[in-house]
Amino acid sequence: MGRALLAAHRSYLSALEPLLQRDKLRALVHVTGGGFPGNIPRVLPKGLGARVRRSAWPVPPLFRLIQRGGGVGEEEMYRTFNMGIGMIAVVSPSDLHEVEHSLERRGETSFVIGSVIGGDGVAYED
Repeated sequence: MGRALLAAHRSYLSALEPLLQRDKLRALVHVTGGGFPGNIPRVLPKGLGARVRRSAWPVPPLFRLIQRGGGVGEEEMYRTFNMGIGMIAVVSPSDLHEVEHSLERRGETSFVIGSVIGGDGVAYED
């Protein structure tokens, strides 16, 4: 477990650079320390928040092991860890399919995990 947690972050540049060059990304969130609620609000304008659908992606077993072994609550897991989502791209709905196809062509797996909403912070749904 220690090795997995200390592994170097992967670089997303090769997958995202073509989308950045074509101005298809509104914002990028590298989900590091601070998890979802600590990182997503940083890229959103005042008055906007995010709704994250937790069932949108498979959480890697390592995170469930940490949760069970440490008796860590669900909200704390999303506050502290990335739960398998290393990078979030905020994309206009009109560009979504193009972004998904671009990432797929580069061998990336992507998930539509939520949406931008009025308000602030991060709200979760299952």
